[in-house]
Amino acid sequence: MFQSPPPAARSRDLGFATIELSGQRSAQGPVLRRFRDGRVTIEAGEREITGHPIGGAAPKGWWASLTTSL
Repeated sequence: MFQSPPPAARSRDLGFATIELSGQRSAQGPVLRRFRDGRVTIEAGEREITGHPIGGAAPKGWWASLTTSL
């Protein structure tokens, strides 16, 4: 019958982030965009949500741990 389209291929791994939606709710997902003011846009349940990551800056992917340890 109906098939959903395949997910769009991501060109870069920007890591995962958790952002606070309200005092008791949060959302977690892969980072789609980063902004200069520290906000990130994540994909959560087929929606794009923008906010400040909980606990500071969002991890930047697997290569971030390599560059910080050098």
